[in-house]
Amino acid sequence: DDLAMEQAMMYDNPGDAGFGNPYNGSSRTSNALGSYGPQYQNLDENVTMATQELLEKFPNLRLTSGKRNWGDKDAHPKGRAVDLSYDKDAFNYYQNVLVPKYKFNKALDPDHGTGKHIHLGYY
Repeated sequence: DDLAMEQAMMYDNPGDAGFGNPYNGSSRTSNALGSYGPQYQNLDENVTMATQELLEKFPNLRLTSGKRNWGDKDAHPKGRAVDLSYDKDAFNYYQNVLVPKYKFNKALDPDHGTGKHIHLGYY
């Protein structure tokens, strides 16, 4: 989608390249999503901001997983990822706008894991 690509180009180099990278140990956390439950407290600040942006733009989405102690060893247990219900337009926006804007590794295939979903954040 042209609008998503245009917005992605606006965020080609936002701020400090090292901030938010889960592998450099400098990640800041946020409780802004804490009203959704304890599994959404102390999340990576970039994950929180991107989630809020996606939920604002696509209010039909549901949060389905936050911090947890099963599955991957880094992203979810360390608050560096959340999962949301799948929507094609929301996934395209995430992949083309939010991944470059917040410097996430990449958008994982929505069919990975336990069912079609948006894995927002790092992996």
